[in-house]
Amino acid sequence: MNPWRGLKNIPRNIWLLAFTTLINRSGTMVLPYLVLYMTEKIRVSPAEAGLVLAFYGAGGLITAPFVGKLSDRIGAMRIMKFSLIATGIMLFMFSFVTNYYLILFITLVWSVINESFRPANLSFISKEVLPEQRKTSFALNRLAINLGMSIGPVVGGFLAALNFSFLFYVDGDKEVKTMQIDYTRS
Repeated sequence: MNPWRGLKNIPRNIWLLAFTTLINRSGTMVLPYLVLYMTEKIRVSPAEAGLVLAFYGAGGLITAPFVGKLSDRIGAMRIMKFSLIATGIMLFMFSFVTNYYLILFITLVWSVINESFRPANLSFISKEVLPEQRKTSFALNRLAINLGMSIGPVVGGFLAALNFSFLFYVDGDKEVKTMQIDYTRS
């Protein structure tokens, strides 16, 4: 049995979503370098830098259950678009902030906004494909996530070596531009 056979029947909007997810998850370029950024550029202790990551994790934990219901109420596409544009704005802002407590707050807000993309993404897939296409569609989405999470840190490493601020600018710009993809044409 050919595992790729089912991909030819996946609707165009799911392929576009997979591409968007790939780009969105490539944005993980900031997260792996956040501790280095905090210790080298902001000059906080490793423990304080670790707390910034904990704030990101906490934001992600509190987001998922609520956003799933919210996307059912107002629409997954609206949530994903909001997540992409607001994440881009948050990342641009992040590079200008040097106050540790403000960074904690911004990290929490960034996490809530950025992680709201995931449940909306899954909701969108569930509603856009036929039941027999769901398994393949979710597998395509997972592939996009894994590729993005592989590509992002590599690119982020090169950017961080040049200038930590480039991480935020490139990732923020990527989020804003990804929001402009049109999913409505099937």
